[in-house]
Amino acid sequence: MQEGYSPVKQANLKQGLIDRALNIIANSVEMDFPQDTLRQTALQIASGIPVILVSNHQSHVDVMPLAVIANQVRRAANDYISTGKYPRKKAFSHFLCPMASSVVTGGQTQDITAGYINTRDWLLKNGIVTVPVTRDRDIKYYGGQGLPPTIDSMRALLTAFKDGHGLAITIAGTVEEGRRKKGGRSGKRIGLKKLSSKNLLTETVVRQHAAGINTLIVPIAISGTYLLFDPDERKVTLSSVRTLVRNLVPFSLTKATTVKVAQPIMTEELWADAPEDEADLHTFLNNRLLVIIASKLPPEARGEFANMV
Repeated sequence: MQEGYSPVKQANLKQGLIDRALNIIANSVEMDFPQDTLRQTALQIASGIPVILVSNHQSHVDVMPLAVIANQVRRAANDYISTGKYPRKKAFSHFLCPMASSVVTGGQTQDITAGYINTRDWLLKNGIVTVPVTRDRDIKYYGGQGLPPTIDSMRALLTAFKDGHGLAITIAGTVEEGRRKKGGRSGKRIGLKKLSSKNLLTETVVRQHAAGINTLIVPIAISGTYLLFDPDERKVTLSSVRTLVRNLVPFSLTKATTVKVAQPIMTEELWADAPEDEADLHTFLNNRLLVIIASKLPPEARGEFANMV
């Protein structure tokens, strides 16, 4: 085999083409990330304050716009850190992002797992490291064989801040159930749903508060990613292609997929009206943050929060 076509070079060429394609898709999204918000987030990291990026969840590709945001934050934070004027001296490398283990193992379909494999390196280059987490539904609906132990994954996520990393979380369960058979295209798929259960986000916030560690939360509103990758069909469809073309056309008045970053909030601010009961506390924290996200979504995507913003 000629040197120019060695397996290593072929693999590098393939990954390079994949990265270019993913850059095109990720940057086709209309992004509203105010410079003041970017600066505030980056300065908090440089000052040693833990940061959580948190968004609603519409599709398997939600992590892509999160990676675009993560990369901007990482670069800005390291610009501040490199001056030597801030408490943090070590460069900020990435955000840890929980990923359903059934995506990794093929339980949700081979197409989804192939997409995960092809995007993993690109995500890493943009400051996102995925951590497989086994949920109850991964075992109930997707088998469970060969799934990584939840306890190890959760330990890595919950100690992210001690290791100098951030967290990037798409809040699972924020899309109405029953979308597959009940006309998702009519808007049910995109409506935000109130949450009452403990999850990684609320557990992390409660732990940080108990430890007396103020943490910055950056709420992110994602709209239209289900058009780029249909979570019902679980594959790239003709609609996906049409959406991408619409996003890329320079003279398009509106893009189908938008991401808006809201004003960050410190966790201590959340405790002003927080209830004392633990169960009520997790409900309060979930929905307090989802109200902020809903305020940045189109009216038709606000779901159960439509009358609260």
